Amino acid sequence: MIKKLLRTNIIWRLTGLTYTTAVIATHGSYVSKDDYLKAGKNEMAVFYPYFNSTNTVLEFGCGLGKNLFGIADKIKFGYGIDVNVFYVKIANHLKQHYGIKNLEFISYDGTHFPKLPKVDIILEKGVFERIPKNQVKKYIKELKYNYLTENGVAILYFLMNRAKGSEFTKRLGDEAYIFWNESEITQLLKDSGLYQYSRKYNASLF
Repeated sequence: MIKKLLRTNIIWRLTGLTYTTAVIATHGSYVSKDDYLKAGKNEMAVFYPYFNSTNTVLEFGCGLGKNLFGIADKIKFGYGIDVNVFYVKIANHLKQHYGIKNLEFISYDGTHFPKLPKVDIILEKGVFERIPKNQVKKYIKELKYNYLTENGVAILYFLMNRAKGSEFTKRLGDEAYIFWNESEITQLLKDSGLYQYSRKYNASLF
């Protein structure tokens, strides 16, 4: 019963009343605040070559901010947006707690995107696996046209079919996630005007 409840999107929107409940829901287990920030650095290290001190970044579905905290010392400024107002409050609390000045976390209703400057890099990691595919397409288009600079890069994470039955999906069960194959991703990017080889927009697949 508990596992079934955790699969619903409403739970993922409402969790986060405290740091403890939020970090368990998003990270998978409880870790201290120090270890949470360390985890962000470890998990984002693979993306470091894409960032430099002049970059501005927008993360779609920032949660408690782990990914942005992981790259904060690599970029000029980062914005995180999320539909979960509790997550955003905790992210801003962590930012203040650690004296991080170049990040801003903003909650929104999932439909009306906040007004923010265009950025060099759009980041999404661990969000599209919980959103219907037709909605993902809509979000990518809106993110690109609203926020990405002409020569900007989108770093997008998709949960692939090969992840079914893995340790990662066992936490909630395969039916809680949305899986993609390479042809679907390629078509999605083309439909959204994002191309790996484009001179105007770029997309990196992981």
